[in-house]
Amino acid sequence: MSRHPYVTVDVFTDRPFGGNPLAVFPDARGIPPERYQSIAREFNLSETTFVLPAADKSNHFHVRIFTPTAELPTAGHPTVGTAFVLCREGRFDATANGGQLRLEEGVGLVPVTIEANGTGAIGQITMQQQPPTFGEVFADRAAAAAALSLEERDLLPEAPVQIVSCGVPFWYIGLRDRKAIARATARRDVWDKHFAASPAHALFCFTMETEQPGSHVHSRMFGVDLG
Repeated sequence: MSRHPYVTVDVFTDRPFGGNPLAVFPDARGIPPERYQSIAREFNLSETTFVLPAADKSNHFHVRIFTPTAELPTAGHPTVGTAFVLCREGRFDATANGGQLRLEEGVGLVPVTIEANGTGAIGQITMQQQPPTFGEVFADRAAAAAALSLEERDLLPEAPVQIVSCGVPFWYIGLRDRKAIARATARRDVWDKHFAASPAHALFCFTMETEQPGSHVHSRMFGVDLG
């Protein structure tokens, strides 16, 4: 049986066991691609990434991203977490490359900027996403609230319920406050009735009432069809 090392990391956090967990295979060569989905399902984390040689030699790596049930063309925390792992595992030297990491994903090139000090310690990692595209507006606001087990009065009045995509489409649903977002729970029956046939993959709820100093938006995402 072949062996393929992997790393698990927590992304978007400043403490252990916080943020969003991720599994990364820093060198996925030799793993049959048809096994990627079953491996991601076995980990059962929000995403698992597989790092492969870049198709274009001007880029550094090709990254494939899987939830437990589907492959995604791009995603934020897997891109940032994979970049961190590649640096920590010595597969990319941020200090020698000006901190510019070029990743190929399903949407095409995703540039990543890595801030590192003279000793190679990693600081902030940022990614450049595609410009957002705005799609269908969902008119039944009561049904949108019900999809999150909430009432229509919990919705942010000035925000439309709308599909927005930077590579992966989501239904964006604005909520009044953090109390509403904390109560939110996805309802499969409402999703299947009103949203499952749409091109969006999940419900992304947000509020302008924040928890962390310096933040602008507080959000939660429910990947109803993403495992």
